[in-house]
Amino acid sequence: MDLVKISENFLSKGEILVWIKPIILTENETEIFLHHHNSYFSQKFSEPKFLDLLKELERISGKKVLLKKTEINKISTAQNHQKQENQQIKKNDFIKTKENSLALKAFDALFNDGQTDLNPIFIYGESGTGKTTLGKKFLEFSQKSKFIISEDFVNDFFHEISTGENKLKNLLEFDVLVIDNIEYFEKRIGAQLKLATILDKFLNFGGKVLFISSKAKDDLKLDLRLKSRILSGLTLQIKPPSKDTIQTFLKNSGLEDFSNKTFSGIRELKSFCTTQKFLSQNDEAPKLSPEDFVENFLKRKNLSLSALKQRVNVKIKDKLIFDLKNMGVSFVRISNILGLANHTSAMYSYRKFNIQNID
Repeated sequence: MDLVKISENFLSKGEILVWIKPIILTENETEIFLHHHNSYFSQKFSEPKFLDLLKELERISGKKVLLKKTEINKISTAQNHQKQENQQIKKNDFIKTKENSLALKAFDALFNDGQTDLNPIFIYGESGTGKTTLGKKFLEFSQKSKFIISEDFVNDFFHEISTGENKLKNLLEFDVLVIDNIEYFEKRIGAQLKLATILDKFLNFGGKVLFISSKAKDDLKLDLRLKSRILSGLTLQIKPPSKDTIQTFLKNSGLEDFSNKTFSGIRELKSFCTTQKFLSQNDEAPKLSPEDFVENFLKRKNLSLSALKQRVNVKIKDKLIFDLKNMGVSFVRISNILGLANHTSAMYSYRKFNIQNID
């Protein structure tokens, strides 16, 4: 619900700036809460034109609208934490190619042209083709957006079962969701049905969703109740970069000499360019291969590769993945070197370490 746009029919620009823009909206199935930090909030909304605005909000939403004087920074831990995560995510450079141009046009049509029949969007393709980077681009269309790794959702679901704490309801506070690695839900029926229930409410509230998968739609083994919702909008395949794309990017990066080199995906291409740039600027930089770096790291920690994967050593593993990524090693290659289930596990470790060590 766009409070500012609705308010333009009732209030002046100054009133919107002072009384509407600072509002944070939360809601449940029957009520909408308007949170404001100003102690005169309730008094101001007793004026006739503000009352008319409240009636209009109730008419549009079909819910009871209530006012709350609340410290803004205490309203939603989920929103504040996700804002911090999204700031980290959006620092990543985005590479626009002809392979992802159609997806970018679809994003623009959904958010800026009102083509809601495209929602939700499902993209799929091989590892390393830039699907997750597209997901991060999707986040930029809203300040209230959340990037979800499916493994996190499933873990939160089982946490709910064991503790009764409903952590997943916070998802309804966002306008935009990106759900990565959706195939992780396969064989997890309870989590699938939980996600389907949340999607029903989220989409009915006008929320926009991007699903990311390494599997094509016909290969996804999901319960029909969830699968039908995932595939109810636009489906796009993200293909590996073509030879022309690779050559253009290498030329723009000043690396024409490597134009005959092959890459499995856009992630590996970007990683290669980052590494070459770093090495060219640092003659003293050690020319260790990622495999040698891992071997030396484990020797210093007196750990074997199998011991590294034990839960007790999870922070050490996250630090190693963080260091490898900052060397320019792709997530796909990191997962292969460390013997992880897939590249998403490496992404999860990198993101977790990055967030935990923000100044």
